[in-house]
Amino acid sequence: MTVRALIADDEAPARAGLRKLLEERDITVAGECADGRSAIAAIRAQQPDVLFLDIRMPDLDGFAVLEALAGEPLPATAFVTAYDNHALRAFEANAVDYLVKPFDPGRLDQCLMRLQRFIGRSGAADRYAAARAAWERGRAPGTPETRIPVRVGNRLHFVRPDEIQWMEARGNYVALHTGEDASLVRGPLADLLSRLDPTRFLRVSRFAAVNLDRVAEVRPSTSGGFTLLLHGGATIEASRRYAPRLNARFRGA
Repeated sequence: MTVRALIADDEAPARAGLRKLLEERDITVAGECADGRSAIAAIRAQQPDVLFLDIRMPDLDGFAVLEALAGEPLPATAFVTAYDNHALRAFEANAVDYLVKPFDPGRLDQCLMRLQRFIGRSGAADRYAAARAAWERGRAPGTPETRIPVRVGNRLHFVRPDEIQWMEARGNYVALHTGEDASLVRGPLADLLSRLDPTRFLRVSRFAAVNLDRVAEVRPSTSGGFTLLLHGGATIEASRRYAPRLNARFRGA
């Protein structure tokens, strides 16, 4: 089972070290946060499976983060802190584990086992997979997607293609940018594009595709590609490799 993690820690070296250890264990790091308010927003937007949450952070501490999300779907949480005097309160907050920095890789392995057992008991991943499969069975083969299913906790949320401004490949996921928000869909960018209307969506680089209806301006770049300005304000670089496709699409405009 693929596990997506979010790291919330105000110390950049600590985040980098934990990211490295997680990626060595095939854990996908969906995002990083340096303060409590950013952590709340990222948990809601990314819906990670597990959360590594520092206790002492700017704005809101780790306990305040969980309190702010009371009643909402929460990831399996492990507190990560340099202090060992918060363990009791951490477990009262329903944390799965409590790591004291600096911790060794073996201790992290124990933590990951506990987190994965917790996820397995919750059955969230299985329920999501079942809902996603049911949606796929209901879609006629070869027809463009009219609604893209996105995981939100244990539920499916649907994004309409016309809401998407551009798409960004992020490892094993694709971020659907719909303005200030971005939703993650598992799978390669090429697979998602194959399910969308090819007259509307165009890949412009190894990592990006755009909704052509959202392109406000196209400018040549010094690299031989193009710079695309979108109506929503985003600036996307189209690489030289993909420039002929863009030229062909806008020829005669």
